[in-house]
Amino acid sequence: MEGTEDINELRQRRLEEMQQRQDQDRKTRDMLTNLRRGILPFIDEGASARLDRVRMVDPMRAAKAESYIAQLLQSGRASKTKKITEQELLTILKKIEPEKRETRILRR
Repeated sequence: MEGTEDINELRQRRLEEMQQRQDQDRKTRDMLTNLRRGILPFIDEGASARLDRVRMVDPMRAAKAESYIAQLLQSGRASKTKKITEQELLTILKKIEPEKRETRILRR
């Protein structure tokens, strides 16, 4: 009977871990959704479409850009009356993108 108790205990622990992960994932999704809703009125249609395309390719980069825009709005560095354009969004995306190292192949 000792073996079945150990198995049941392991199952219970695994179930709790899975539930905690699901709760954390749900909280993260909710936070990102609220962030998107918060910045949406402050970006124009072109920038919104560009951000959606970036999100399809690289969700983490889109989340970083949204967070950066939210910080700009909160700090007052971006105007709440003038919407962020696609060109400004491109500039933001370039700022948050890590520098890529250039690879050169020399043939001798």
